[in-house]
Amino acid sequence: MSTPFEFQILEAHAKYDSTYKHSGLECPPLRKAVNVTCMDYRLNPKSAYGFELRRKEVVHGIMTKNLGLTESKDVDDFGVMIFLELGESTREEVEGLRSHPVAWKKVRVTGRIHDTDTELLRKIVE
Repeated sequence: MSTPFEFQILEAHAKYDSTYKHSGLECPPLRKAVNVTCMDYRLNPKSAYGFELRRKEVVHGIMTKNLGLTESKDVDDFGVMIFLELGESTREEVEGLRSHPVAWKKVRVTGRIHDTDTELLRKIVE
């Protein structure tokens, strides 16, 4: 049985789907860039950083706290990781990506923190 929230998602998707004009586009990002992020979902990468559709991929992930999530098929399956110190976590994640076996040495990996309270973007790892 679907919840009211699920119905809301399906209704919004039906509206979105009826106006979708990007079918048939090649999927690889044109800039060959990926933004792996734990940023606030309210932040739109197009508006914040000027990335148009297909200019890069955005992968949302980790959050700093439980945001009061109540809708899920199984809350235990969220797999949410929590971190307390953003700078240290950013450094660790960049190092993990740089040293991962599938990472190419020619791929540049940097780390930044976007403060959604001040809107400042700080470089943490060059």
